[in-house]
Amino acid sequence: NPDALMNLGITYETLNKLDSALESYTKSANLIAQHKNESSLTSLINASIILLQMNKIKDAKTALEAVLEIADNNDAFLKSTSKKNNKHNIAYLDYLSKLIPEIPSTDSRVKNTILHLGESHCLTFTNQTVELKGEQCTIKPSLVKGAKAFHLNDMTRSNPYRTGLENRLRQNLDNYKHIFLSFGEIDCREDEGILLHCKKTGKAIQDISKTTAIKY
Repeated sequence: NPDALMNLGITYETLNKLDSALESYTKSANLIAQHKNESSLTSLINASIILLQMNKIKDAKTALEAVLEIADNNDAFLKSTSKKNNKHNIAYLDYLSKLIPEIPSTDSRVKNTILHLGESHCLTFTNQTVELKGEQCTIKPSLVKGAKAFHLNDMTRSNPYRTGLENRLRQNLDNYKHIFLSFGEIDCREDEGILLHCKKTGKAIQDISKTTAIKY
C-alpha cells in the first residue's frame, strides 16, 4: 500500500531513522506505475530529500529526474490524495529542480562539519563551505520537515515537529564543530499556521506572535 508506506517513511523520518525512511519511501515510490497514486510521487520526492541529507547528490538528482518525468505525465495524478498534497509536491519539485544543480561537491580538504537544523530552507546550504572562528567548515543539512517556530513552541500535545527536532538534537553531535539552528519563520498562510490558530482561539495575533518568539 503506497499510502501506508509513505506514512511509515514519515514516521521513521520523524524518529531520525533516515535509512528506514528511505527504504519505505522507495517501496512506496516503486508502486506508482501500479497504483498511479500521488502518495507514491510524494514518496519519491521525500526520497530525493533524504538522499540530499545523506550527501548522495547524484542519487538525489536521479530521483528528482524520475519525479519530473512522472509529473509531466498527467496520468500519474489520476488518484490525487488532496489538493494540498498536490500543491506541496509542485512547490517542492520547483524548489529541488532549482536547488540540486547548484549544490557544490564536498571539499575533502575541509575537515570540520556544521550541522544545520532547520525547515526545508536548510537544504539550500548543503555542502557550502564557510569560515567560522578562523576555520573552514562544510554545512550538512538536517531537515525537520514542515516545522516552523510556531509549531515548535506548542507544548500542549504530541507534536511531530518538536519530536523531529529533539531526535535530530540527539544524534552524535560530537561529529560536528558547530550547530546552526534556523527555525525563524512564523507561518502566516491563510489556511494554516498562526492565522488559523487565532481564528480558532479568538486570540490576538500580536499576542500569539510574541509568545511564539519568546518560547522559541
